[in-house]
Amino acid sequence: MFHVPTDGRWDAQSIAELLRHRDLDACAVDDTVRITLPLTQPHSLVGKLVWSLFRPSPPKITISYSSEKFIRNVDLEYDVMKMSMDCPCFDDIAEAMRQRGYLADDDRKIAARYVPGSTELAKLFDEIDELQIQKEDLVAKQDFENAVIVRDKEEEIRSIIDAMLFKLVSRTTDTENRDEP
Repeated sequence: MFHVPTDGRWDAQSIAELLRHRDLDACAVDDTVRITLPLTQPHSLVGKLVWSLFRPSPPKITISYSSEKFIRNVDLEYDVMKMSMDCPCFDDIAEAMRQRGYLADDDRKIAARYVPGSTELAKLFDEIDELQIQKEDLVAKQDFENAVIVRDKEEEIRSIIDAMLFKLVSRTTDTENRDEP
């Protein structure tokens, strides 16, 4: 997951530039980075026929920032049906984010940077882990209706974590500002 630290600013232009240095077709549009990946023509005869008839559009990735979220405040949007998670472009994106000073890490580790040793946050993350297992089991059983309910519970807990972190980090920042002469 990606995160812009509270002391940093989202800079779509610099991310797009770093990605272009990695030979990705990236551009910044407002506060969003858009990446267009090259199409590779299929090798099979049937694939080539489908390719010539339907001219598929190239896969795209959109990277955007949301100030309303704390931990997962940078979103990657892409068509999971067109792209595999082992696509090297994801490594390039993670490296560009790190170069810019943004965090690319597990949610729990990002939260621990701001509030180390919080048992309350640890319990909430444990709940999310349990819900993810439940959700995966439900999807495997093709019980999509209940999987959606579990997903919604998971998102609700993520919102609680975000609200806690906003409050705790704001309080810490306010305290630090008062200590300055």
